[in-house]
Amino acid sequence: MVAIHASSTAFSLPRALFDSLVEPVLVFSPAGRLQFANQAALRQLACEPGMGLADLEQVFSSGLLDWMRNCLAAGAVVAQPAHWPQGGPGLPVFTPLDDRHWVLCLPLEDVVPLRSRESAPVLDVGDEALRELHGMLWAAPFPAALQDEGFRLIDVNQAYLDLTGRSRQELIGRDPMELLPEEDQAAARQEREQLQRDPRRMPCPALQEQRVVDAQGQLRWVRCARYLTLTQDGRRLQLLLMQETTAEHAAREQAERFSRELDQWFDLSPLGMALFDESGLVLRSNQAFGQLVGGAPVELRDASEAVRALLHWDDGRLAFPLETGGTWVTLEGALPRPEASPRWVRALLRCYEARGGQRRIMCMLEDRTAEEERDIAQLQLGALVDTAGVGLATLRGPAGADALELAPAPAPAPTSVSTSASASASASASTQGAMPVAAAPGRAPSARATLHQSVRREWVLPASLPEYERLQRALKVAQRCEVRYAIVHPELGPRWLVTRVEPGRLASGRPTTSVVTLDVTEQQQAQERAEQLLAELSTILESSPAGIASMRGYTLMHCNRRFERMLRLGAGAGVGSDIRALLATRTNSLVTPSSLNDSLDQGVLYEAELEVAADDGALHWYALTIRRTGPGSETPQAIAVLSEITRLKSQQVQLESLAHEREQMAQVLGQQADRTRAVLDSVLVGIVTVNHAGVISWLNRSARRMFGGDLGDFLGQPIDAVATQDEYHPFRHSLELFDQLRDGEAVKFECRVQGRDGRTFWVVGNAVATLSLDGSRELIYALLDIEQRRQAEARIAQARASLQRIIEAAPMAIALFDAASLEVQQINRVAAEWVGLAAEAAVGRTPEQLFAQPVAAQMRNDLLAVQLQPGSTTQREYRFAQGAGTLHTWEARFLVLARSGDRVDQVLLVASDVTAQRAAQQAELAAAIAQREMLVQEVHHRIKNNLQGVAGLMQQVAARRPEVQPIIAEVVGQVQAIAQVYGLQVGGVGPLKLASVAEAIVQSVQRTFGRSIRWAAWSPSGQPEPAPLWTLPEAEAIPIALTLNELLTNAIKHSPALAEVGCELHSLADGARIEITNPGRLPEGFRIDNRPATVSGLGLVRALLPRRHAALEIDQQGDRVVAAVTLRAPLLTALAPPALSRAEQQAGPAAALLPAGALN
Repeated sequence: MVAIHASSTAFSLPRALFDSLVEPVLVFSPAGRLQFANQAALRQLACEPGMGLADLEQVFSSGLLDWMRNCLAAGAVVAQPAHWPQGGPGLPVFTPLDDRHWVLCLPLEDVVPLRSRESAPVLDVGDEALRELHGMLWAAPFPAALQDEGFRLIDVNQAYLDLTGRSRQELIGRDPMELLPEEDQAAARQEREQLQRDPRRMPCPALQEQRVVDAQGQLRWVRCARYLTLTQDGRRLQLLLMQETTAEHAAREQAERFSRELDQWFDLSPLGMALFDESGLVLRSNQAFGQLVGGAPVELRDASEAVRALLHWDDGRLAFPLETGGTWVTLEGALPRPEASPRWVRALLRCYEARGGQRRIMCMLEDRTAEEERDIAQLQLGALVDTAGVGLATLRGPAGADALELAPAPAPAPTSVSTSASASASASASTQGAMPVAAAPGRAPSARATLHQSVRREWVLPASLPEYERLQRALKVAQRCEVRYAIVHPELGPRWLVTRVEPGRLASGRPTTSVVTLDVTEQQQAQERAEQLLAELSTILESSPAGIASMRGYTLMHCNRRFERMLRLGAGAGVGSDIRALLATRTNSLVTPSSLNDSLDQGVLYEAELEVAADDGALHWYALTIRRTGPGSETPQAIAVLSEITRLKSQQVQLESLAHEREQMAQVLGQQADRTRAVLDSVLVGIVTVNHAGVISWLNRSARRMFGGDLGDFLGQPIDAVATQDEYHPFRHSLELFDQLRDGEAVKFECRVQGRDGRTFWVVGNAVATLSLDGSRELIYALLDIEQRRQAEARIAQARASLQRIIEAAPMAIALFDAASLEVQQINRVAAEWVGLAAEAAVGRTPEQLFAQPVAAQMRNDLLAVQLQPGSTTQREYRFAQGAGTLHTWEARFLVLARSGDRVDQVLLVASDVTAQRAAQQAELAAAIAQREMLVQEVHHRIKNNLQGVAGLMQQVAARRPEVQPIIAEVVGQVQAIAQVYGLQVGGVGPLKLASVAEAIVQSVQRTFGRSIRWAAWSPSGQPEPAPLWTLPEAEAIPIALTLNELLTNAIKHSPALAEVGCELHSLADGARIEITNPGRLPEGFRIDNRPATVSGLGLVRALLPRRHAALEIDQQGDRVVAAVTLRAPLLTALAPPALSRAEQQAGPAAALLPAGALN
């Protein structure tokens, strides 16, 4: 692990050093922001520059992050957590580099702070569960195997067989370690040893990557999970679950290889490359970038002023917007160099979106200094070549082998330039040496000068060897030739040379050979550059929306495809054609040759519009411009450009049509103006037109009538002639309105005006700025006489004042509330005394601030509820203590006040103290109730006596006529049941107690039939404590009493003479249940709903019972028949049960048993 030491001086990140390390290295700012991560960290950790410590919670453990935060907060390295292993090499290092950088260096191995270790899961299952698990996993598509305590395979599934390529017989009983490569077996043995020491713990991670050798000897990657399975007999079996990841590893290795190649390309690129974010943090840069800018900065704000100016970096951001995914943006500028001229640099910028939506900016710097110097040198060389001689060598006779490798010879009159020199030398045909080039006196020749002296074979590039050999053959036979070839000079590097061989004879007749060698490296590079520029220009021309062609005279030398398509020419058909012939045959427009000739001769721009018919018959318009590009001659050069103007022509036609329509509209408007004035004369609003000088130009009839004059009396008069003497009268500032109002804008005003008869009156009006027919601005005043309205408003104000005095003098409390906030807006004296505050103090307060609870809450609810019924008056009463605590009753009425659209605006409250009235009404009501109760009791008593008399008469009839005795007995029972109900009502008024009604009916039936009936009443819990008292309304008491009478009568009639008949009242939580039991059996197939309605028996019961909240059930329970009547609320009303004595509570329901003679 690399040790990192802090430095107190300014520090530049050694990015190249960090990238060469195999350990992950991360650089943070003091605020905990990740500024740099080396290549190892980017490959091994899911992080990127710009992330904070909170973003790294998924990468590092909480212990490591807490330690880093403590270090950053303290500004120094603090002690590592105590549970980390101390003194070992496998611990992370976090230390400051300088006052702006902290570096974190992580160990190669996965240590405790990065990933917490956990135990593998142990499946405690029995044999039966193991068999079920075996059945599920062995049918799964994932390889699975089961090992015994000796790690031998005892079972594998089909997927495991497919993975290893072996049969079940070959694998069962075999140690799967044999399937691992030899280099992986040592780690597997260590893992087994650890498992044997502690069988219930397995080292994490639970998922492990390992390799397996199949039957064909191929390595297969798998992801393996091991689980310890405990059987019921105590055996420890190991279950292996696998997933093949061979393809995943291959893809991962390929991705890593691509990443390494991309990193190498980035680092080795000759162009300066850097990656930074929107805040200027340099995330990555290569060595070339640092060399160009004088050291790679950590942030762009740390870069030199020249670098920031080149990149247009100002105030912490780019000075121009850069779209994500857009094209490259090119910038150029000069960067200073120490002890050298400034370097000319081109910068290319492009923005893209990284993971997480963060924007990244890619910057590439290209050193353009050589190109700039080359261009300057070309200009200098062009001037020098014309005046300087060319270096040459003269050989006597044919040259020998490797003729260019000649020894230098003395040369008179030496001259040298940057790329050539002149010299003359003579040597024998057999002399082996370099071509001579003279050096300046007193100075050794430079490497560039000696380039012409010696061109060795080993310098020549392999691709140029054929040309070099042809040159050697020409020198040997003294044959004329010119050869261009490339070499690699030991000092100058790659160079391009041109050597020309020219044979001749001297005056003496001896043959000579002149050899001229020129360094054309710059020319070659310029040619390649020119070819590239030509290709780029061709691309630009072909992608241009305009048709462009170059001409020599009238002949087309070159044109782009757009030019040909505009003139409906095939590809390449236009080159070599006469432009005049093309325009004459391909267009519908006439091009005058004389005007075209004059334009080319004089060098002026020639312009014309062409109409071309497309293949589909549509017409297209094009603008033709031809301009001469060189000096005038017989065949001048020119550029022709065709631009489509079809849309402009169509718009021009539309504009001409609109202009024509506007002229017609102006005529119509003139006529319409006369009609408009006639219409305006008929309106009741006064219309006055004022020109830009503030003079009246027209009035309608209503305005003339309003001011009391004719049109001639006002024309030419200033508008303030009808104004009063008020200095701020709007008519006195009409000229200012021309500057304040735009056309169509209006201003509203109210003022007093004066007629010609001296009468003054109020008007309301609008002033609108418009344009007249002649285009000048004018003001139009629309005036309405509101004198009567003003007088009405004055009368209303007077009435309001009178109403306010009445409200203050009224004996009732009157208050006005805001509908939205429920705050008091106005309150009179009585209402102020009602709330106990002064009127001024009560204004602006809410009900909660005026009244105590719950009166305040009730009033708030009433104020809100009344707004839901804006068309009615709501009445409420409030009772609360006033003054010395006396309880007062106030009757309040709420009235909603609404504006237009029925929007509630205010709520009016009118209240009066009705305490005395309510007391008097209560006394009257109590007297009336007492009188009614006396009357009702008397009526009930008389009805009971009459019913008893009826029953006695019917019994006498039954005694005289035995044949109708059974029927009369039933009727007597019914009459007596009704009499019992009226007898219960004699003592009071209101609902009857259900228990009293039931007990009275039981007693009546016992007296009628002379049979004992067991009676009992039960509470809801079934205990003998007092039950809640359920009451019946008066209207339902008689039907329920008749129902019980019929059921009891039916039970006695259908049971043996001495058999027990019972009646029990069960009080429920929501009602009561009355059960009547007797010995006997129901007929086969008996159903209560099949019984017809009759005047007695079950038919009468069904007719008497209420349809809702009451139910009748008759069931067979053993040898007894049970008839149950269930009554529920709201048919019944619950009352609080009375308190029982201790003796009654101990006696319970048994005390309610009634013997036969006890009720007589």
